[in-house]
Amino acid sequence: MAIDVRLLKPSYLITLGGMLASTFLSDGLAQESRTLEVASVKPSRNNEIDSNLDSVPGRLTATNITVKELIRLAYDMRDYKIGRTPGWVATERFDILAKSVSGAGNGLQDERSLVRELLVQRFQLTTHLEPRQMPVYLLALGKGGPKLTAHND
Repeated sequence: MAIDVRLLKPSYLITLGGMLASTFLSDGLAQESRTLEVASVKPSRNNEIDSNLDSVPGRLTATNITVKELIRLAYDMRDYKIGRTPGWVATERFDILAKSVSGAGNGLQDERSLVRELLVQRFQLTTHLEPRQMPVYLLALGKGGPKLTAHND
C-alpha cells in the first residue's frame, strides 16, 4: 500500500484500462473472487443525471450509473483517491444487471466483491497503489487565543 506522507495512513489510487485485467493486489483490496455468474452491461438511454443502485442478496441492479460510481462503491473510495481515468468514466452511463454464482450474499463485502469482478471483466479495470501528497488544512489559534463566546440559551 502507498502511504499518505502527511497522515501515515494508506492511500489508494485507482486507474482504469490496460491489458492487465487479471492483475490483482495482494493486500485484499481487489481479490479474485469468481463470484460473478452472469452480467449484462448496456449503455443507458436515460438522459438524466440521477442513478439508482438496488441490491438484494445475490443480485445487483444499477440503472443510469457511471463507472466512477461503481469504482467508489467497489473500493469504498472518495473521488480524490481515484486518478488517471479516461473522461468517459465519469460521464458515460450504463444499465447493469449482475448475478452472483451462489445466488446469495452476506452483505456489503459480497456486493463490493461482485462489483469489483464486474469492473475487471467488463471494463478491464486494473488497479495499483501510488503515493500522492495531498493538501491538508491546519486549524490553529490566532494571536490572543480563541475569541468565541459561550452561547446563552
